[in-house]
Amino acid sequence: PVLHSFCHSKLFISSAPALHRSNLSRWARDARNRNRSQTVHWLDSRHSSWWGGLSWRPLADQVREAVGSTLFQTRMSEKKLLLITPDFPPNEGGVARYLRALAEHFKSRIEVLADPHPAWSTFDPLAGYPIYRVQLLSRLLWPRWFKIVKYLWKYHQRYDVILISHVLPIGSAAWLGKKFTGVPYVVFTHGMDIRLAMSSGRKRRLATKVLKGAQLVVANSQALARELARDFDI
Repeated sequence: PVLHSFCHSKLFISSAPALHRSNLSRWARDARNRNRSQTVHWLDSRHSSWWGGLSWRPLADQVREAVGSTLFQTRMSEKKLLLITPDFPPNEGGVARYLRALAEHFKSRIEVLADPHPAWSTFDPLAGYPIYRVQLLSRLLWPRWFKIVKYLWKYHQRYDVILISHVLPIGSAAWLGKKFTGVPYVVFTHGMDIRLAMSSGRKRRLATKVLKGAQLVVANSQALARELARDFDI
């Protein structure tokens, strides 16, 4: 039923531990034949603690397949990734641990753009991949996230895929940046993030553009995936 539902919509919900590679390969082949470019992936919280204690290998394999379609022109193993996030270690919490696991899995070809942290020197030098610390949101410009758009424009030839941890406001920059650079982006969603996006009509309309413009949308629960499909029609 999961694979069938994707064939008729832009929604793909799966349990990473339960989805075998044979089924995944068959799904990816069907998806490419249907020229689908956007999916939603569900991380099964029954098999891992919420955003923590997570093995990224099953999901990463699926991301390689799912990001396919237009991105198959270059092998996924050769793509350069940029993760933009305000929530990254040494920050504590589930989202930071989740993103650390993601970065460690792709450490040979990922760079991280994150907010400054007082204890950055205890983490960054040992990470094994480049981490650039900069105030992501401007105190002077409006919209505040336009600073990120400028970065994406300046370095757009350096990256093949942008990874975003928050729909708003970071996703807004990736969405606008894609208009200028053509560089696709992947959005990782969580409940609080979506609550913020639903807090006003303006934010909801902007979040809808961000999610619909993404190459891939990753949800951290089945319930959130259903909510994304219902409220944002993806």
